[in-house]
Amino acid sequence: MGQDLIPVLAKFHREVALPDIKRVVEESEHRLRDDRNGPAENGAQEGGSGPEGAGRGPRTEDRGARRTALARAAADRPNGQGSEQMKASRLKLYWCWTDDHDEDWFVVARSARQARRLHEGYEGYNPGDGGSRLVAVVPEAFQSPRHIGWPGRPLLESCGATIERWQTPRVVRLDGVRYTEGMLEHEVLRLTDDIAERGGRGRPNGTERLRPS
Repeated sequence: MGQDLIPVLAKFHREVALPDIKRVVEESEHRLRDDRNGPAENGAQEGGSGPEGAGRGPRTEDRGARRTALARAAADRPNGQGSEQMKASRLKLYWCWTDDHDEDWFVVARSARQARRLHEGYEGYNPGDGGSRLVAVVPEAFQSPRHIGWPGRPLLESCGATIERWQTPRVVRLDGVRYTEGMLEHEVLRLTDDIAERGGRGRPNGTERLRPS
């Protein structure tokens, strides 16, 4: 069975993952050129772009810019509420997912709706593709708009999480429930290591080589 799986994974890497990585690299190069030519204009374009039209792909630097813009917008205008309502709305930890489960992970937000929208925007899905479930209320020490978005390890642990694995795919146990990060990023990192190893650069991401069982 393991031997039969290798051609399928190889085809996936060749026809899906590699073109996707190439697209992300090209977009990053274009963005760097735009930043040099006009950083203010380019920043406005990134901040104004929503999940609509965002392509699928691994978490890379181009997603970092989108994440910053989305989190800033969420912190400034949570669900269209006024400043008084914003202050009264506490940050919470949500588990977010999509039907393909490629990018499932936690999101810190003020509401389930906001968590879904942030997850869809960060990961390049369309509005309505995501789901979210309340996991915990974020402790007072982390009740700051700068924590909106993907949580770090200290925030998760402050919510009572036990970190079983922090390398992709990350695994966290909280209130008796085991949460596992979506596998897409791990597969992309493994593919990147495969390419680097063939070029004599080792496996910079530390993933294991896929072996037949």
